[in-house]
Amino acid sequence: MGAPDKRHGGNWNVKCALGTSLLIGLADSVWNGTVLATYIYDLRHSNTFVGIVEAANGLTQLFIAYPVGAWADSKDPKTGKKRTIFVTRLGCPATLFASIATGALIWGITFGGMTGEPEKLLVWALVLANVVWGAVEAVVMGPFQAMFGDSLPTGDRSYYYALLYAGYIGASAAGPSLSIALFAWWGNDWSPRRLARVLVAGMALECVSAPCYLLFRDSSLLGAEADAVGERGDDDDDAPAAIS
Repeated sequence: MGAPDKRHGGNWNVKCALGTSLLIGLADSVWNGTVLATYIYDLRHSNTFVGIVEAANGLTQLFIAYPVGAWADSKDPKTGKKRTIFVTRLGCPATLFASIATGALIWGITFGGMTGEPEKLLVWALVLANVVWGAVEAVVMGPFQAMFGDSLPTGDRSYYYALLYAGYIGASAAGPSLSIALFAWWGNDWSPRRLARVLVAGMALECVSAPCYLLFRDSSLLGAEADAVGERGDDDDDAPAAIS
C-alpha cells in the first residue's frame, strides 16, 4: 500500500476527532488513575472499595460497548445513514452529566462536612457516577472511532489512526504534569482535600472537551468510499487503535 493521502486530513470529522482526542487525553489523565484511586481509598481505607468503583466502570463498558457499537453501526431506515454521528454526539451530554455529578459529589463528600448516612449515600453515588463514566468511555472506544474511520477512505486509515492514538497518548503524558503543577500550587500532599481539588479540576477539563462531540457532521462521512474490506473487496490492513 502506498503512502497515505495527507489531503484526507482536511475532512471536517477527521480534524475535529484529532483535536477532540487531545482534549480527552489531557482531561482523562489529570484525574482518572492514581489520583482517583488514592481519593477513593482515602474515603474507606479499603482496597475492596477501590475495586468496586473500578469494577463499576469496567463492567459498564463490557455490557454497553457491544450493543451501543452495533446500533451505531446500523443504518437509520429513514435516512439510510449510519447512526455513528448521533451516538457520538451523545458523548456530550453524557460527559457533562458525569463530570458535573462526579465533581459535585467529590466536593460534597470532601467539603460538605457530612457524616453518617448522608456521607455514605454520597460515596455510593460516586460509584454510580463511575458507571456513567463507563458508558462515556464505551462511546469513545466504539462509535467515536467508527465515525473517524467512516470519515477516511479505505486504505488510508492506518496513518490517521496512528495520529489519533499518538495525540491521545501525548496529551495523556501532559495530564500528570498538570496534576503535579496543581499539587505544587495547592500544597504538595495527597490529603483528601488536595486530591478533591485536582479531581474537580479534571472534571472541569472534561466539561471543556464535552462540546467537541457535537462538532461532527453526517455530511463528512464518506459512505461507500469508507466501506470495510468485505464490502469493497479491496485490500486494507487498517485497524482502529483503542483509546482507553
